[in-house]
Amino acid sequence: MKHADIFITHNMTNPCRKAGQAAYVYVIYVDTSKGAATCGEFGRGQDVTVNRINLLALRSALKHFPNPAEITIHTDSPTVAGAFNCNNIQQWRKNGFKTAHGKPLANADLWRSVFDLAQKHLINAIQTRYHVYTNWAEEELLKKYGRAQ
Repeated sequence: MKHADIFITHNMTNPCRKAGQAAYVYVIYVDTSKGAATCGEFGRGQDVTVNRINLLALRSALKHFPNPAEITIHTDSPTVAGAFNCNNIQQWRKNGFKTAHGKPLANADLWRSVFDLAQKHLINAIQTRYHVYTNWAEEELLKKYGRAQ
């Protein structure tokens, strides 16, 4: 099983506030027989929270993996990291993407998609605000989209 890293960065500066519009970029890093390979993609979301913008990026990134892989996600979202590291996503799936109290899970639409895309992979996550691509990603997001609104 190949190993890949997904590095997620977004332009939301206040994690506790919903943004009218925000953008993300992710970089996928894979070691291949010919050396290191990277690819990435930019995207935007409307009326998003930090968790939602991370999920939009993750869903898009996971679409690049048609074959099973061991994937490490680098994200600043404790919810996204915990979903994989604490197996929360499996429990949410069993609960119909509802909380333990029976309420609809925030971003259930995206969690369903991410769950479906993640099933064939072995995924763990590192919760971090900074990673090897942070400086580049923040500069590119600022040039392309400015700050989240």
